[in-house]
Amino acid sequence: SAFEGIQIENFCLGLIHLRSNFLPELQPRREKGFKTTFYVCGSAKTPNTFMFNNLDEGYWLGAYPAMIGFDGFLRWAANSWPKDPYVDASYKTESCWVPGDIYLIYPNGELSARLIALRAGVVAAEKMRILREEGRGKGEEGKGKVADEAIKRIAAPYGFRSAVRGFRNNEPCKLDFAAFRRGVEEFVNSERARGGAALLHAAEGDVKIGDANRLEVATSVAKLVFDTSNAPDLRQWTDERFAPTTREWVVKLAGIMASDGWTPPKEIHFQFVADQLQSCKNAAALASAEGNTVSLNADWFRKNLDGEALGATIHVLVRFMQGYCSEGQNKDNCPSWAVEGYADYIRWMLFEPEANGCGFVRKNPDKHRYNDSYRVTAHFFGFVENSYPGTMKKLNAALRDHTFDNGKFWQDATGKSVEELEADWKAALVPYGKFEDGMLSTTRPVGMRI
Repeated sequence: SAFEGIQIENFCLGLIHLRSNFLPELQPRREKGFKTTFYVCGSAKTPNTFMFNNLDEGYWLGAYPAMIGFDGFLRWAANSWPKDPYVDASYKTESCWVPGDIYLIYPNGELSARLIALRAGVVAAEKMRILREEGRGKGEEGKGKVADEAIKRIAAPYGFRSAVRGFRNNEPCKLDFAAFRRGVEEFVNSERARGGAALLHAAEGDVKIGDANRLEVATSVAKLVFDTSNAPDLRQWTDERFAPTTREWVVKLAGIMASDGWTPPKEIHFQFVADQLQSCKNAAALASAEGNTVSLNADWFRKNLDGEALGATIHVLVRFMQGYCSEGQNKDNCPSWAVEGYADYIRWMLFEPEANGCGFVRKNPDKHRYNDSYRVTAHFFGFVENSYPGTMKKLNAALRDHTFDNGKFWQDATGKSVEELEADWKAALVPYGKFEDGMLSTTRPVGMRI
């Protein structure tokens, strides 16, 4: 290529200038200890992390460089803001930059959805690096080569030549970034479940397969048991998605949900059931718990594997770990709207914020109340936590201790009444993402900012 022989130890090439004949030079550079990355800025309309870009483009930028031999991706700016990024992200009065071009985080340190997607791609790249190197590190050169070839096959249909479009190129990009993300996630998670689990999450425990329908997972918090005897067709999904996700999040939740005097459960059994809850129509009917056993509606999960199934397991896990507000207790001190809203807050705001599962609230703000439960309350909680960090930890503790008082809690935690907080929340529920004068004007999305 035109760059052959350049002896620059840390060389970054603009993605829009990348050509296929440069790729064979990446490995020789690495063998010399040199680093090679690629870069996007305002020159490429796609793939990019502007506010109008598909979030999966950010995932591609995080994962794809490592798949074809680069050492990483360089983003040129992260924290340079217009006058008030919470209100308007455009630069039409200050410069010609596209909204989102020069920041990925907000002034209060909050991550944008674009950065979360980019980070998810980087995490996938790191998992692929570990899968490659663990095989070679154990003298299994063949296993490392198999991983290399698999990664190349996944990357091939989603190459940079198909992805890159400059601003002067009006031809639409037809590359399916969402399909790329699904393919990469399926690969790294299936490899993790088939032996990579111990490599990628060794610090968290080990996996023991009891029989064809039983999987045991040990973590630093709890022993997890997954029983698919009533739904053997869900075993592969359990191995590849359900079990690895639960193992990761049971440890995270033990920290997120910690409060004085609380001890996380030591053992949790998950079993799919086929003889009840067949006609469930809402989240409450997806599961039931008794003792340390959570029963899951096999029929519903079977129908939603490509949709809400994984996220629903997080809601179920949070509800189990809450362990409060059983029948007969004072519902004023532990109202169901707050309990379910907290579980959905964990799911939609922390586990899968990029899904924007609460975004519908913005379409008709006057229709909703803060205590409507589930996603609506989760959205309200997201707003409060963004505005007053630490409030959700206090809420969880108050619900668990049965000291929650709706008229007093919010005033003590934030300095405002719940009615004042609701008014602030609704004032921020302005539809966002409209084009004005050819520039994207983005008002503040609550709970997850673009």
